[in-house]
Amino acid sequence: MPRSLGYAAVTTVLCLLLGYPIAFAIARAPATQRQVLLFFVMLPFWTSFLIRVYAWIAILQRPASPTDCCKR
Repeated sequence: MPRSLGYAAVTTVLCLLLGYPIAFAIARAPATQRQVLLFFVMLPFWTSFLIRVYAWIAILQRPASPTDCCKR
């Protein structure tokens, strides 16, 4: 448990050290650049969402038989 708390503390400090300057730069950037910078911050969340959506589509498709792959 102490090791986990140490990892959590180090991760928190690193996120603050990286996140605060980035947030400050985005807040001080001109409006046109601010939108682009926010897009790059949000992009990893959208890619994760998109991958999950395609995974659900693959899971919920109709069941395929082994001969279906040969028909295409």
